[in-house]
Amino acid sequence: MNASFRLAALFLVSLGACQGAAPTAEAPAAAQGASASPPAVSARKAPQAARRPIVAAVPELARRVRALADRERALEAVELSLRELVERCDAAQWQDETLVADSCVAALMLEGLLVQTAGWPLALAALPEESAAATPPELASQLGLIRARAQIRSGEVAAAAELISAQGTIRDWRVIGPFANERGGGFDAVYAPEEKIELDARVRGKERDVTWRGNPCPEQPLGLVLLDEMLRP
Repeated sequence: MNASFRLAALFLVSLGACQGAAPTAEAPAAAQGASASPPAVSARKAPQAARRPIVAAVPELARRVRALADRERALEAVELSLRELVERCDAAQWQDETLVADSCVAALMLEGLLVQTAGWPLALAALPEESAAATPPELASQLGLIRARAQIRSGEVAAAAELISAQGTIRDWRVIGPFANERGGGFDAVYAPEEKIELDARVRGKERDVTWRGNPCPEQPLGLVLLDEMLRP
């Protein structure tokens, strides 16, 4: 009995020692595995999606363009306007009306800056021939006008006229006048053509009888109606 008891006790002690040694033996391997695991995890990460243009949550393009122009950095303002307007059109995230308004104001400022800097080649290179379908129409029209002006300055008059016509520009106008407007009083007066339109009628104008006249230059590339050349006192 004593021999059997001693053998059983020795077996239990040996088994306990083996079980207790296991964690000690595994600890270095675990530590080593922990230090090596981050690269393995990083290697298994899904590839990132292609980066899209970033549009500021609070649109301030017009303000930043104005700040550059005020510091006599007009050319930088042109480059900033072109870059971010194109990015916004590509991103097509126009749910925010403030973003639309900011972009339209920046586009209007851009046209003036291009006149100031003669930077039309930059606009011609940056602006696409046709705006994306999702671009708000008021912005697409202004950017199209800028591109058309750049095309005219580079000698591409026919292309500019085609671009403007594709935007739905009306060229067949009829004009009548002028009418009296002393100190702005004409805004409150109601003249005969406002009551009834008769294209062959002759009515009293400011100093003489006037009639309806067609646009003498419908082929004007930008579709402009030159009223100062059509009307006289």
